[in-house]
Amino acid sequence: MFLVLFGPRVTATQVLDNLDFIAKNLSRLKYIQIDDGYQPAMGDWLETGAAFGGNVQGVLKEIRKRGLRARNLGRPFIAEAESHVFEQHPDWFVEDAEASRCGRIWSPSAGGGGGRGTLSTATTP
Repeated sequence: MFLVLFGPRVTATQVLDNLDFIAKNLSRLKYIQIDDGYQPAMGDWLETGAAFGGNVQGVLKEIRKRGLRARNLGRPFIAEAESHVFEQHPDWFVEDAEASRCGRIWSPSAGGGGGRGTLSTATTP
């Protein structure tokens, strides 16, 4: 089985435009991985952003319709400062020595190709 990755700047149109070619010409490929880009910000993994028109479910349906399976590469412990999850749950995130919750963790894809993010902790009760 093979895997196709779509990166952080992917749009629904780009995924859909490639599905027929993949289904016809890459028969060994079974998974379409939407890396990130469907969400409004890094960390908002359960939301669909503008690049997918608020309808990631429609894209997933089209993937399955062609006999392929969808995958997602989530980063559950990384979020951008502008994300809803960070704004709504700042206590979920690690503080540095200066009690700053943001700007100390570098994520290569935070902010759409490189930016400052923050790291959540699985140890916060």
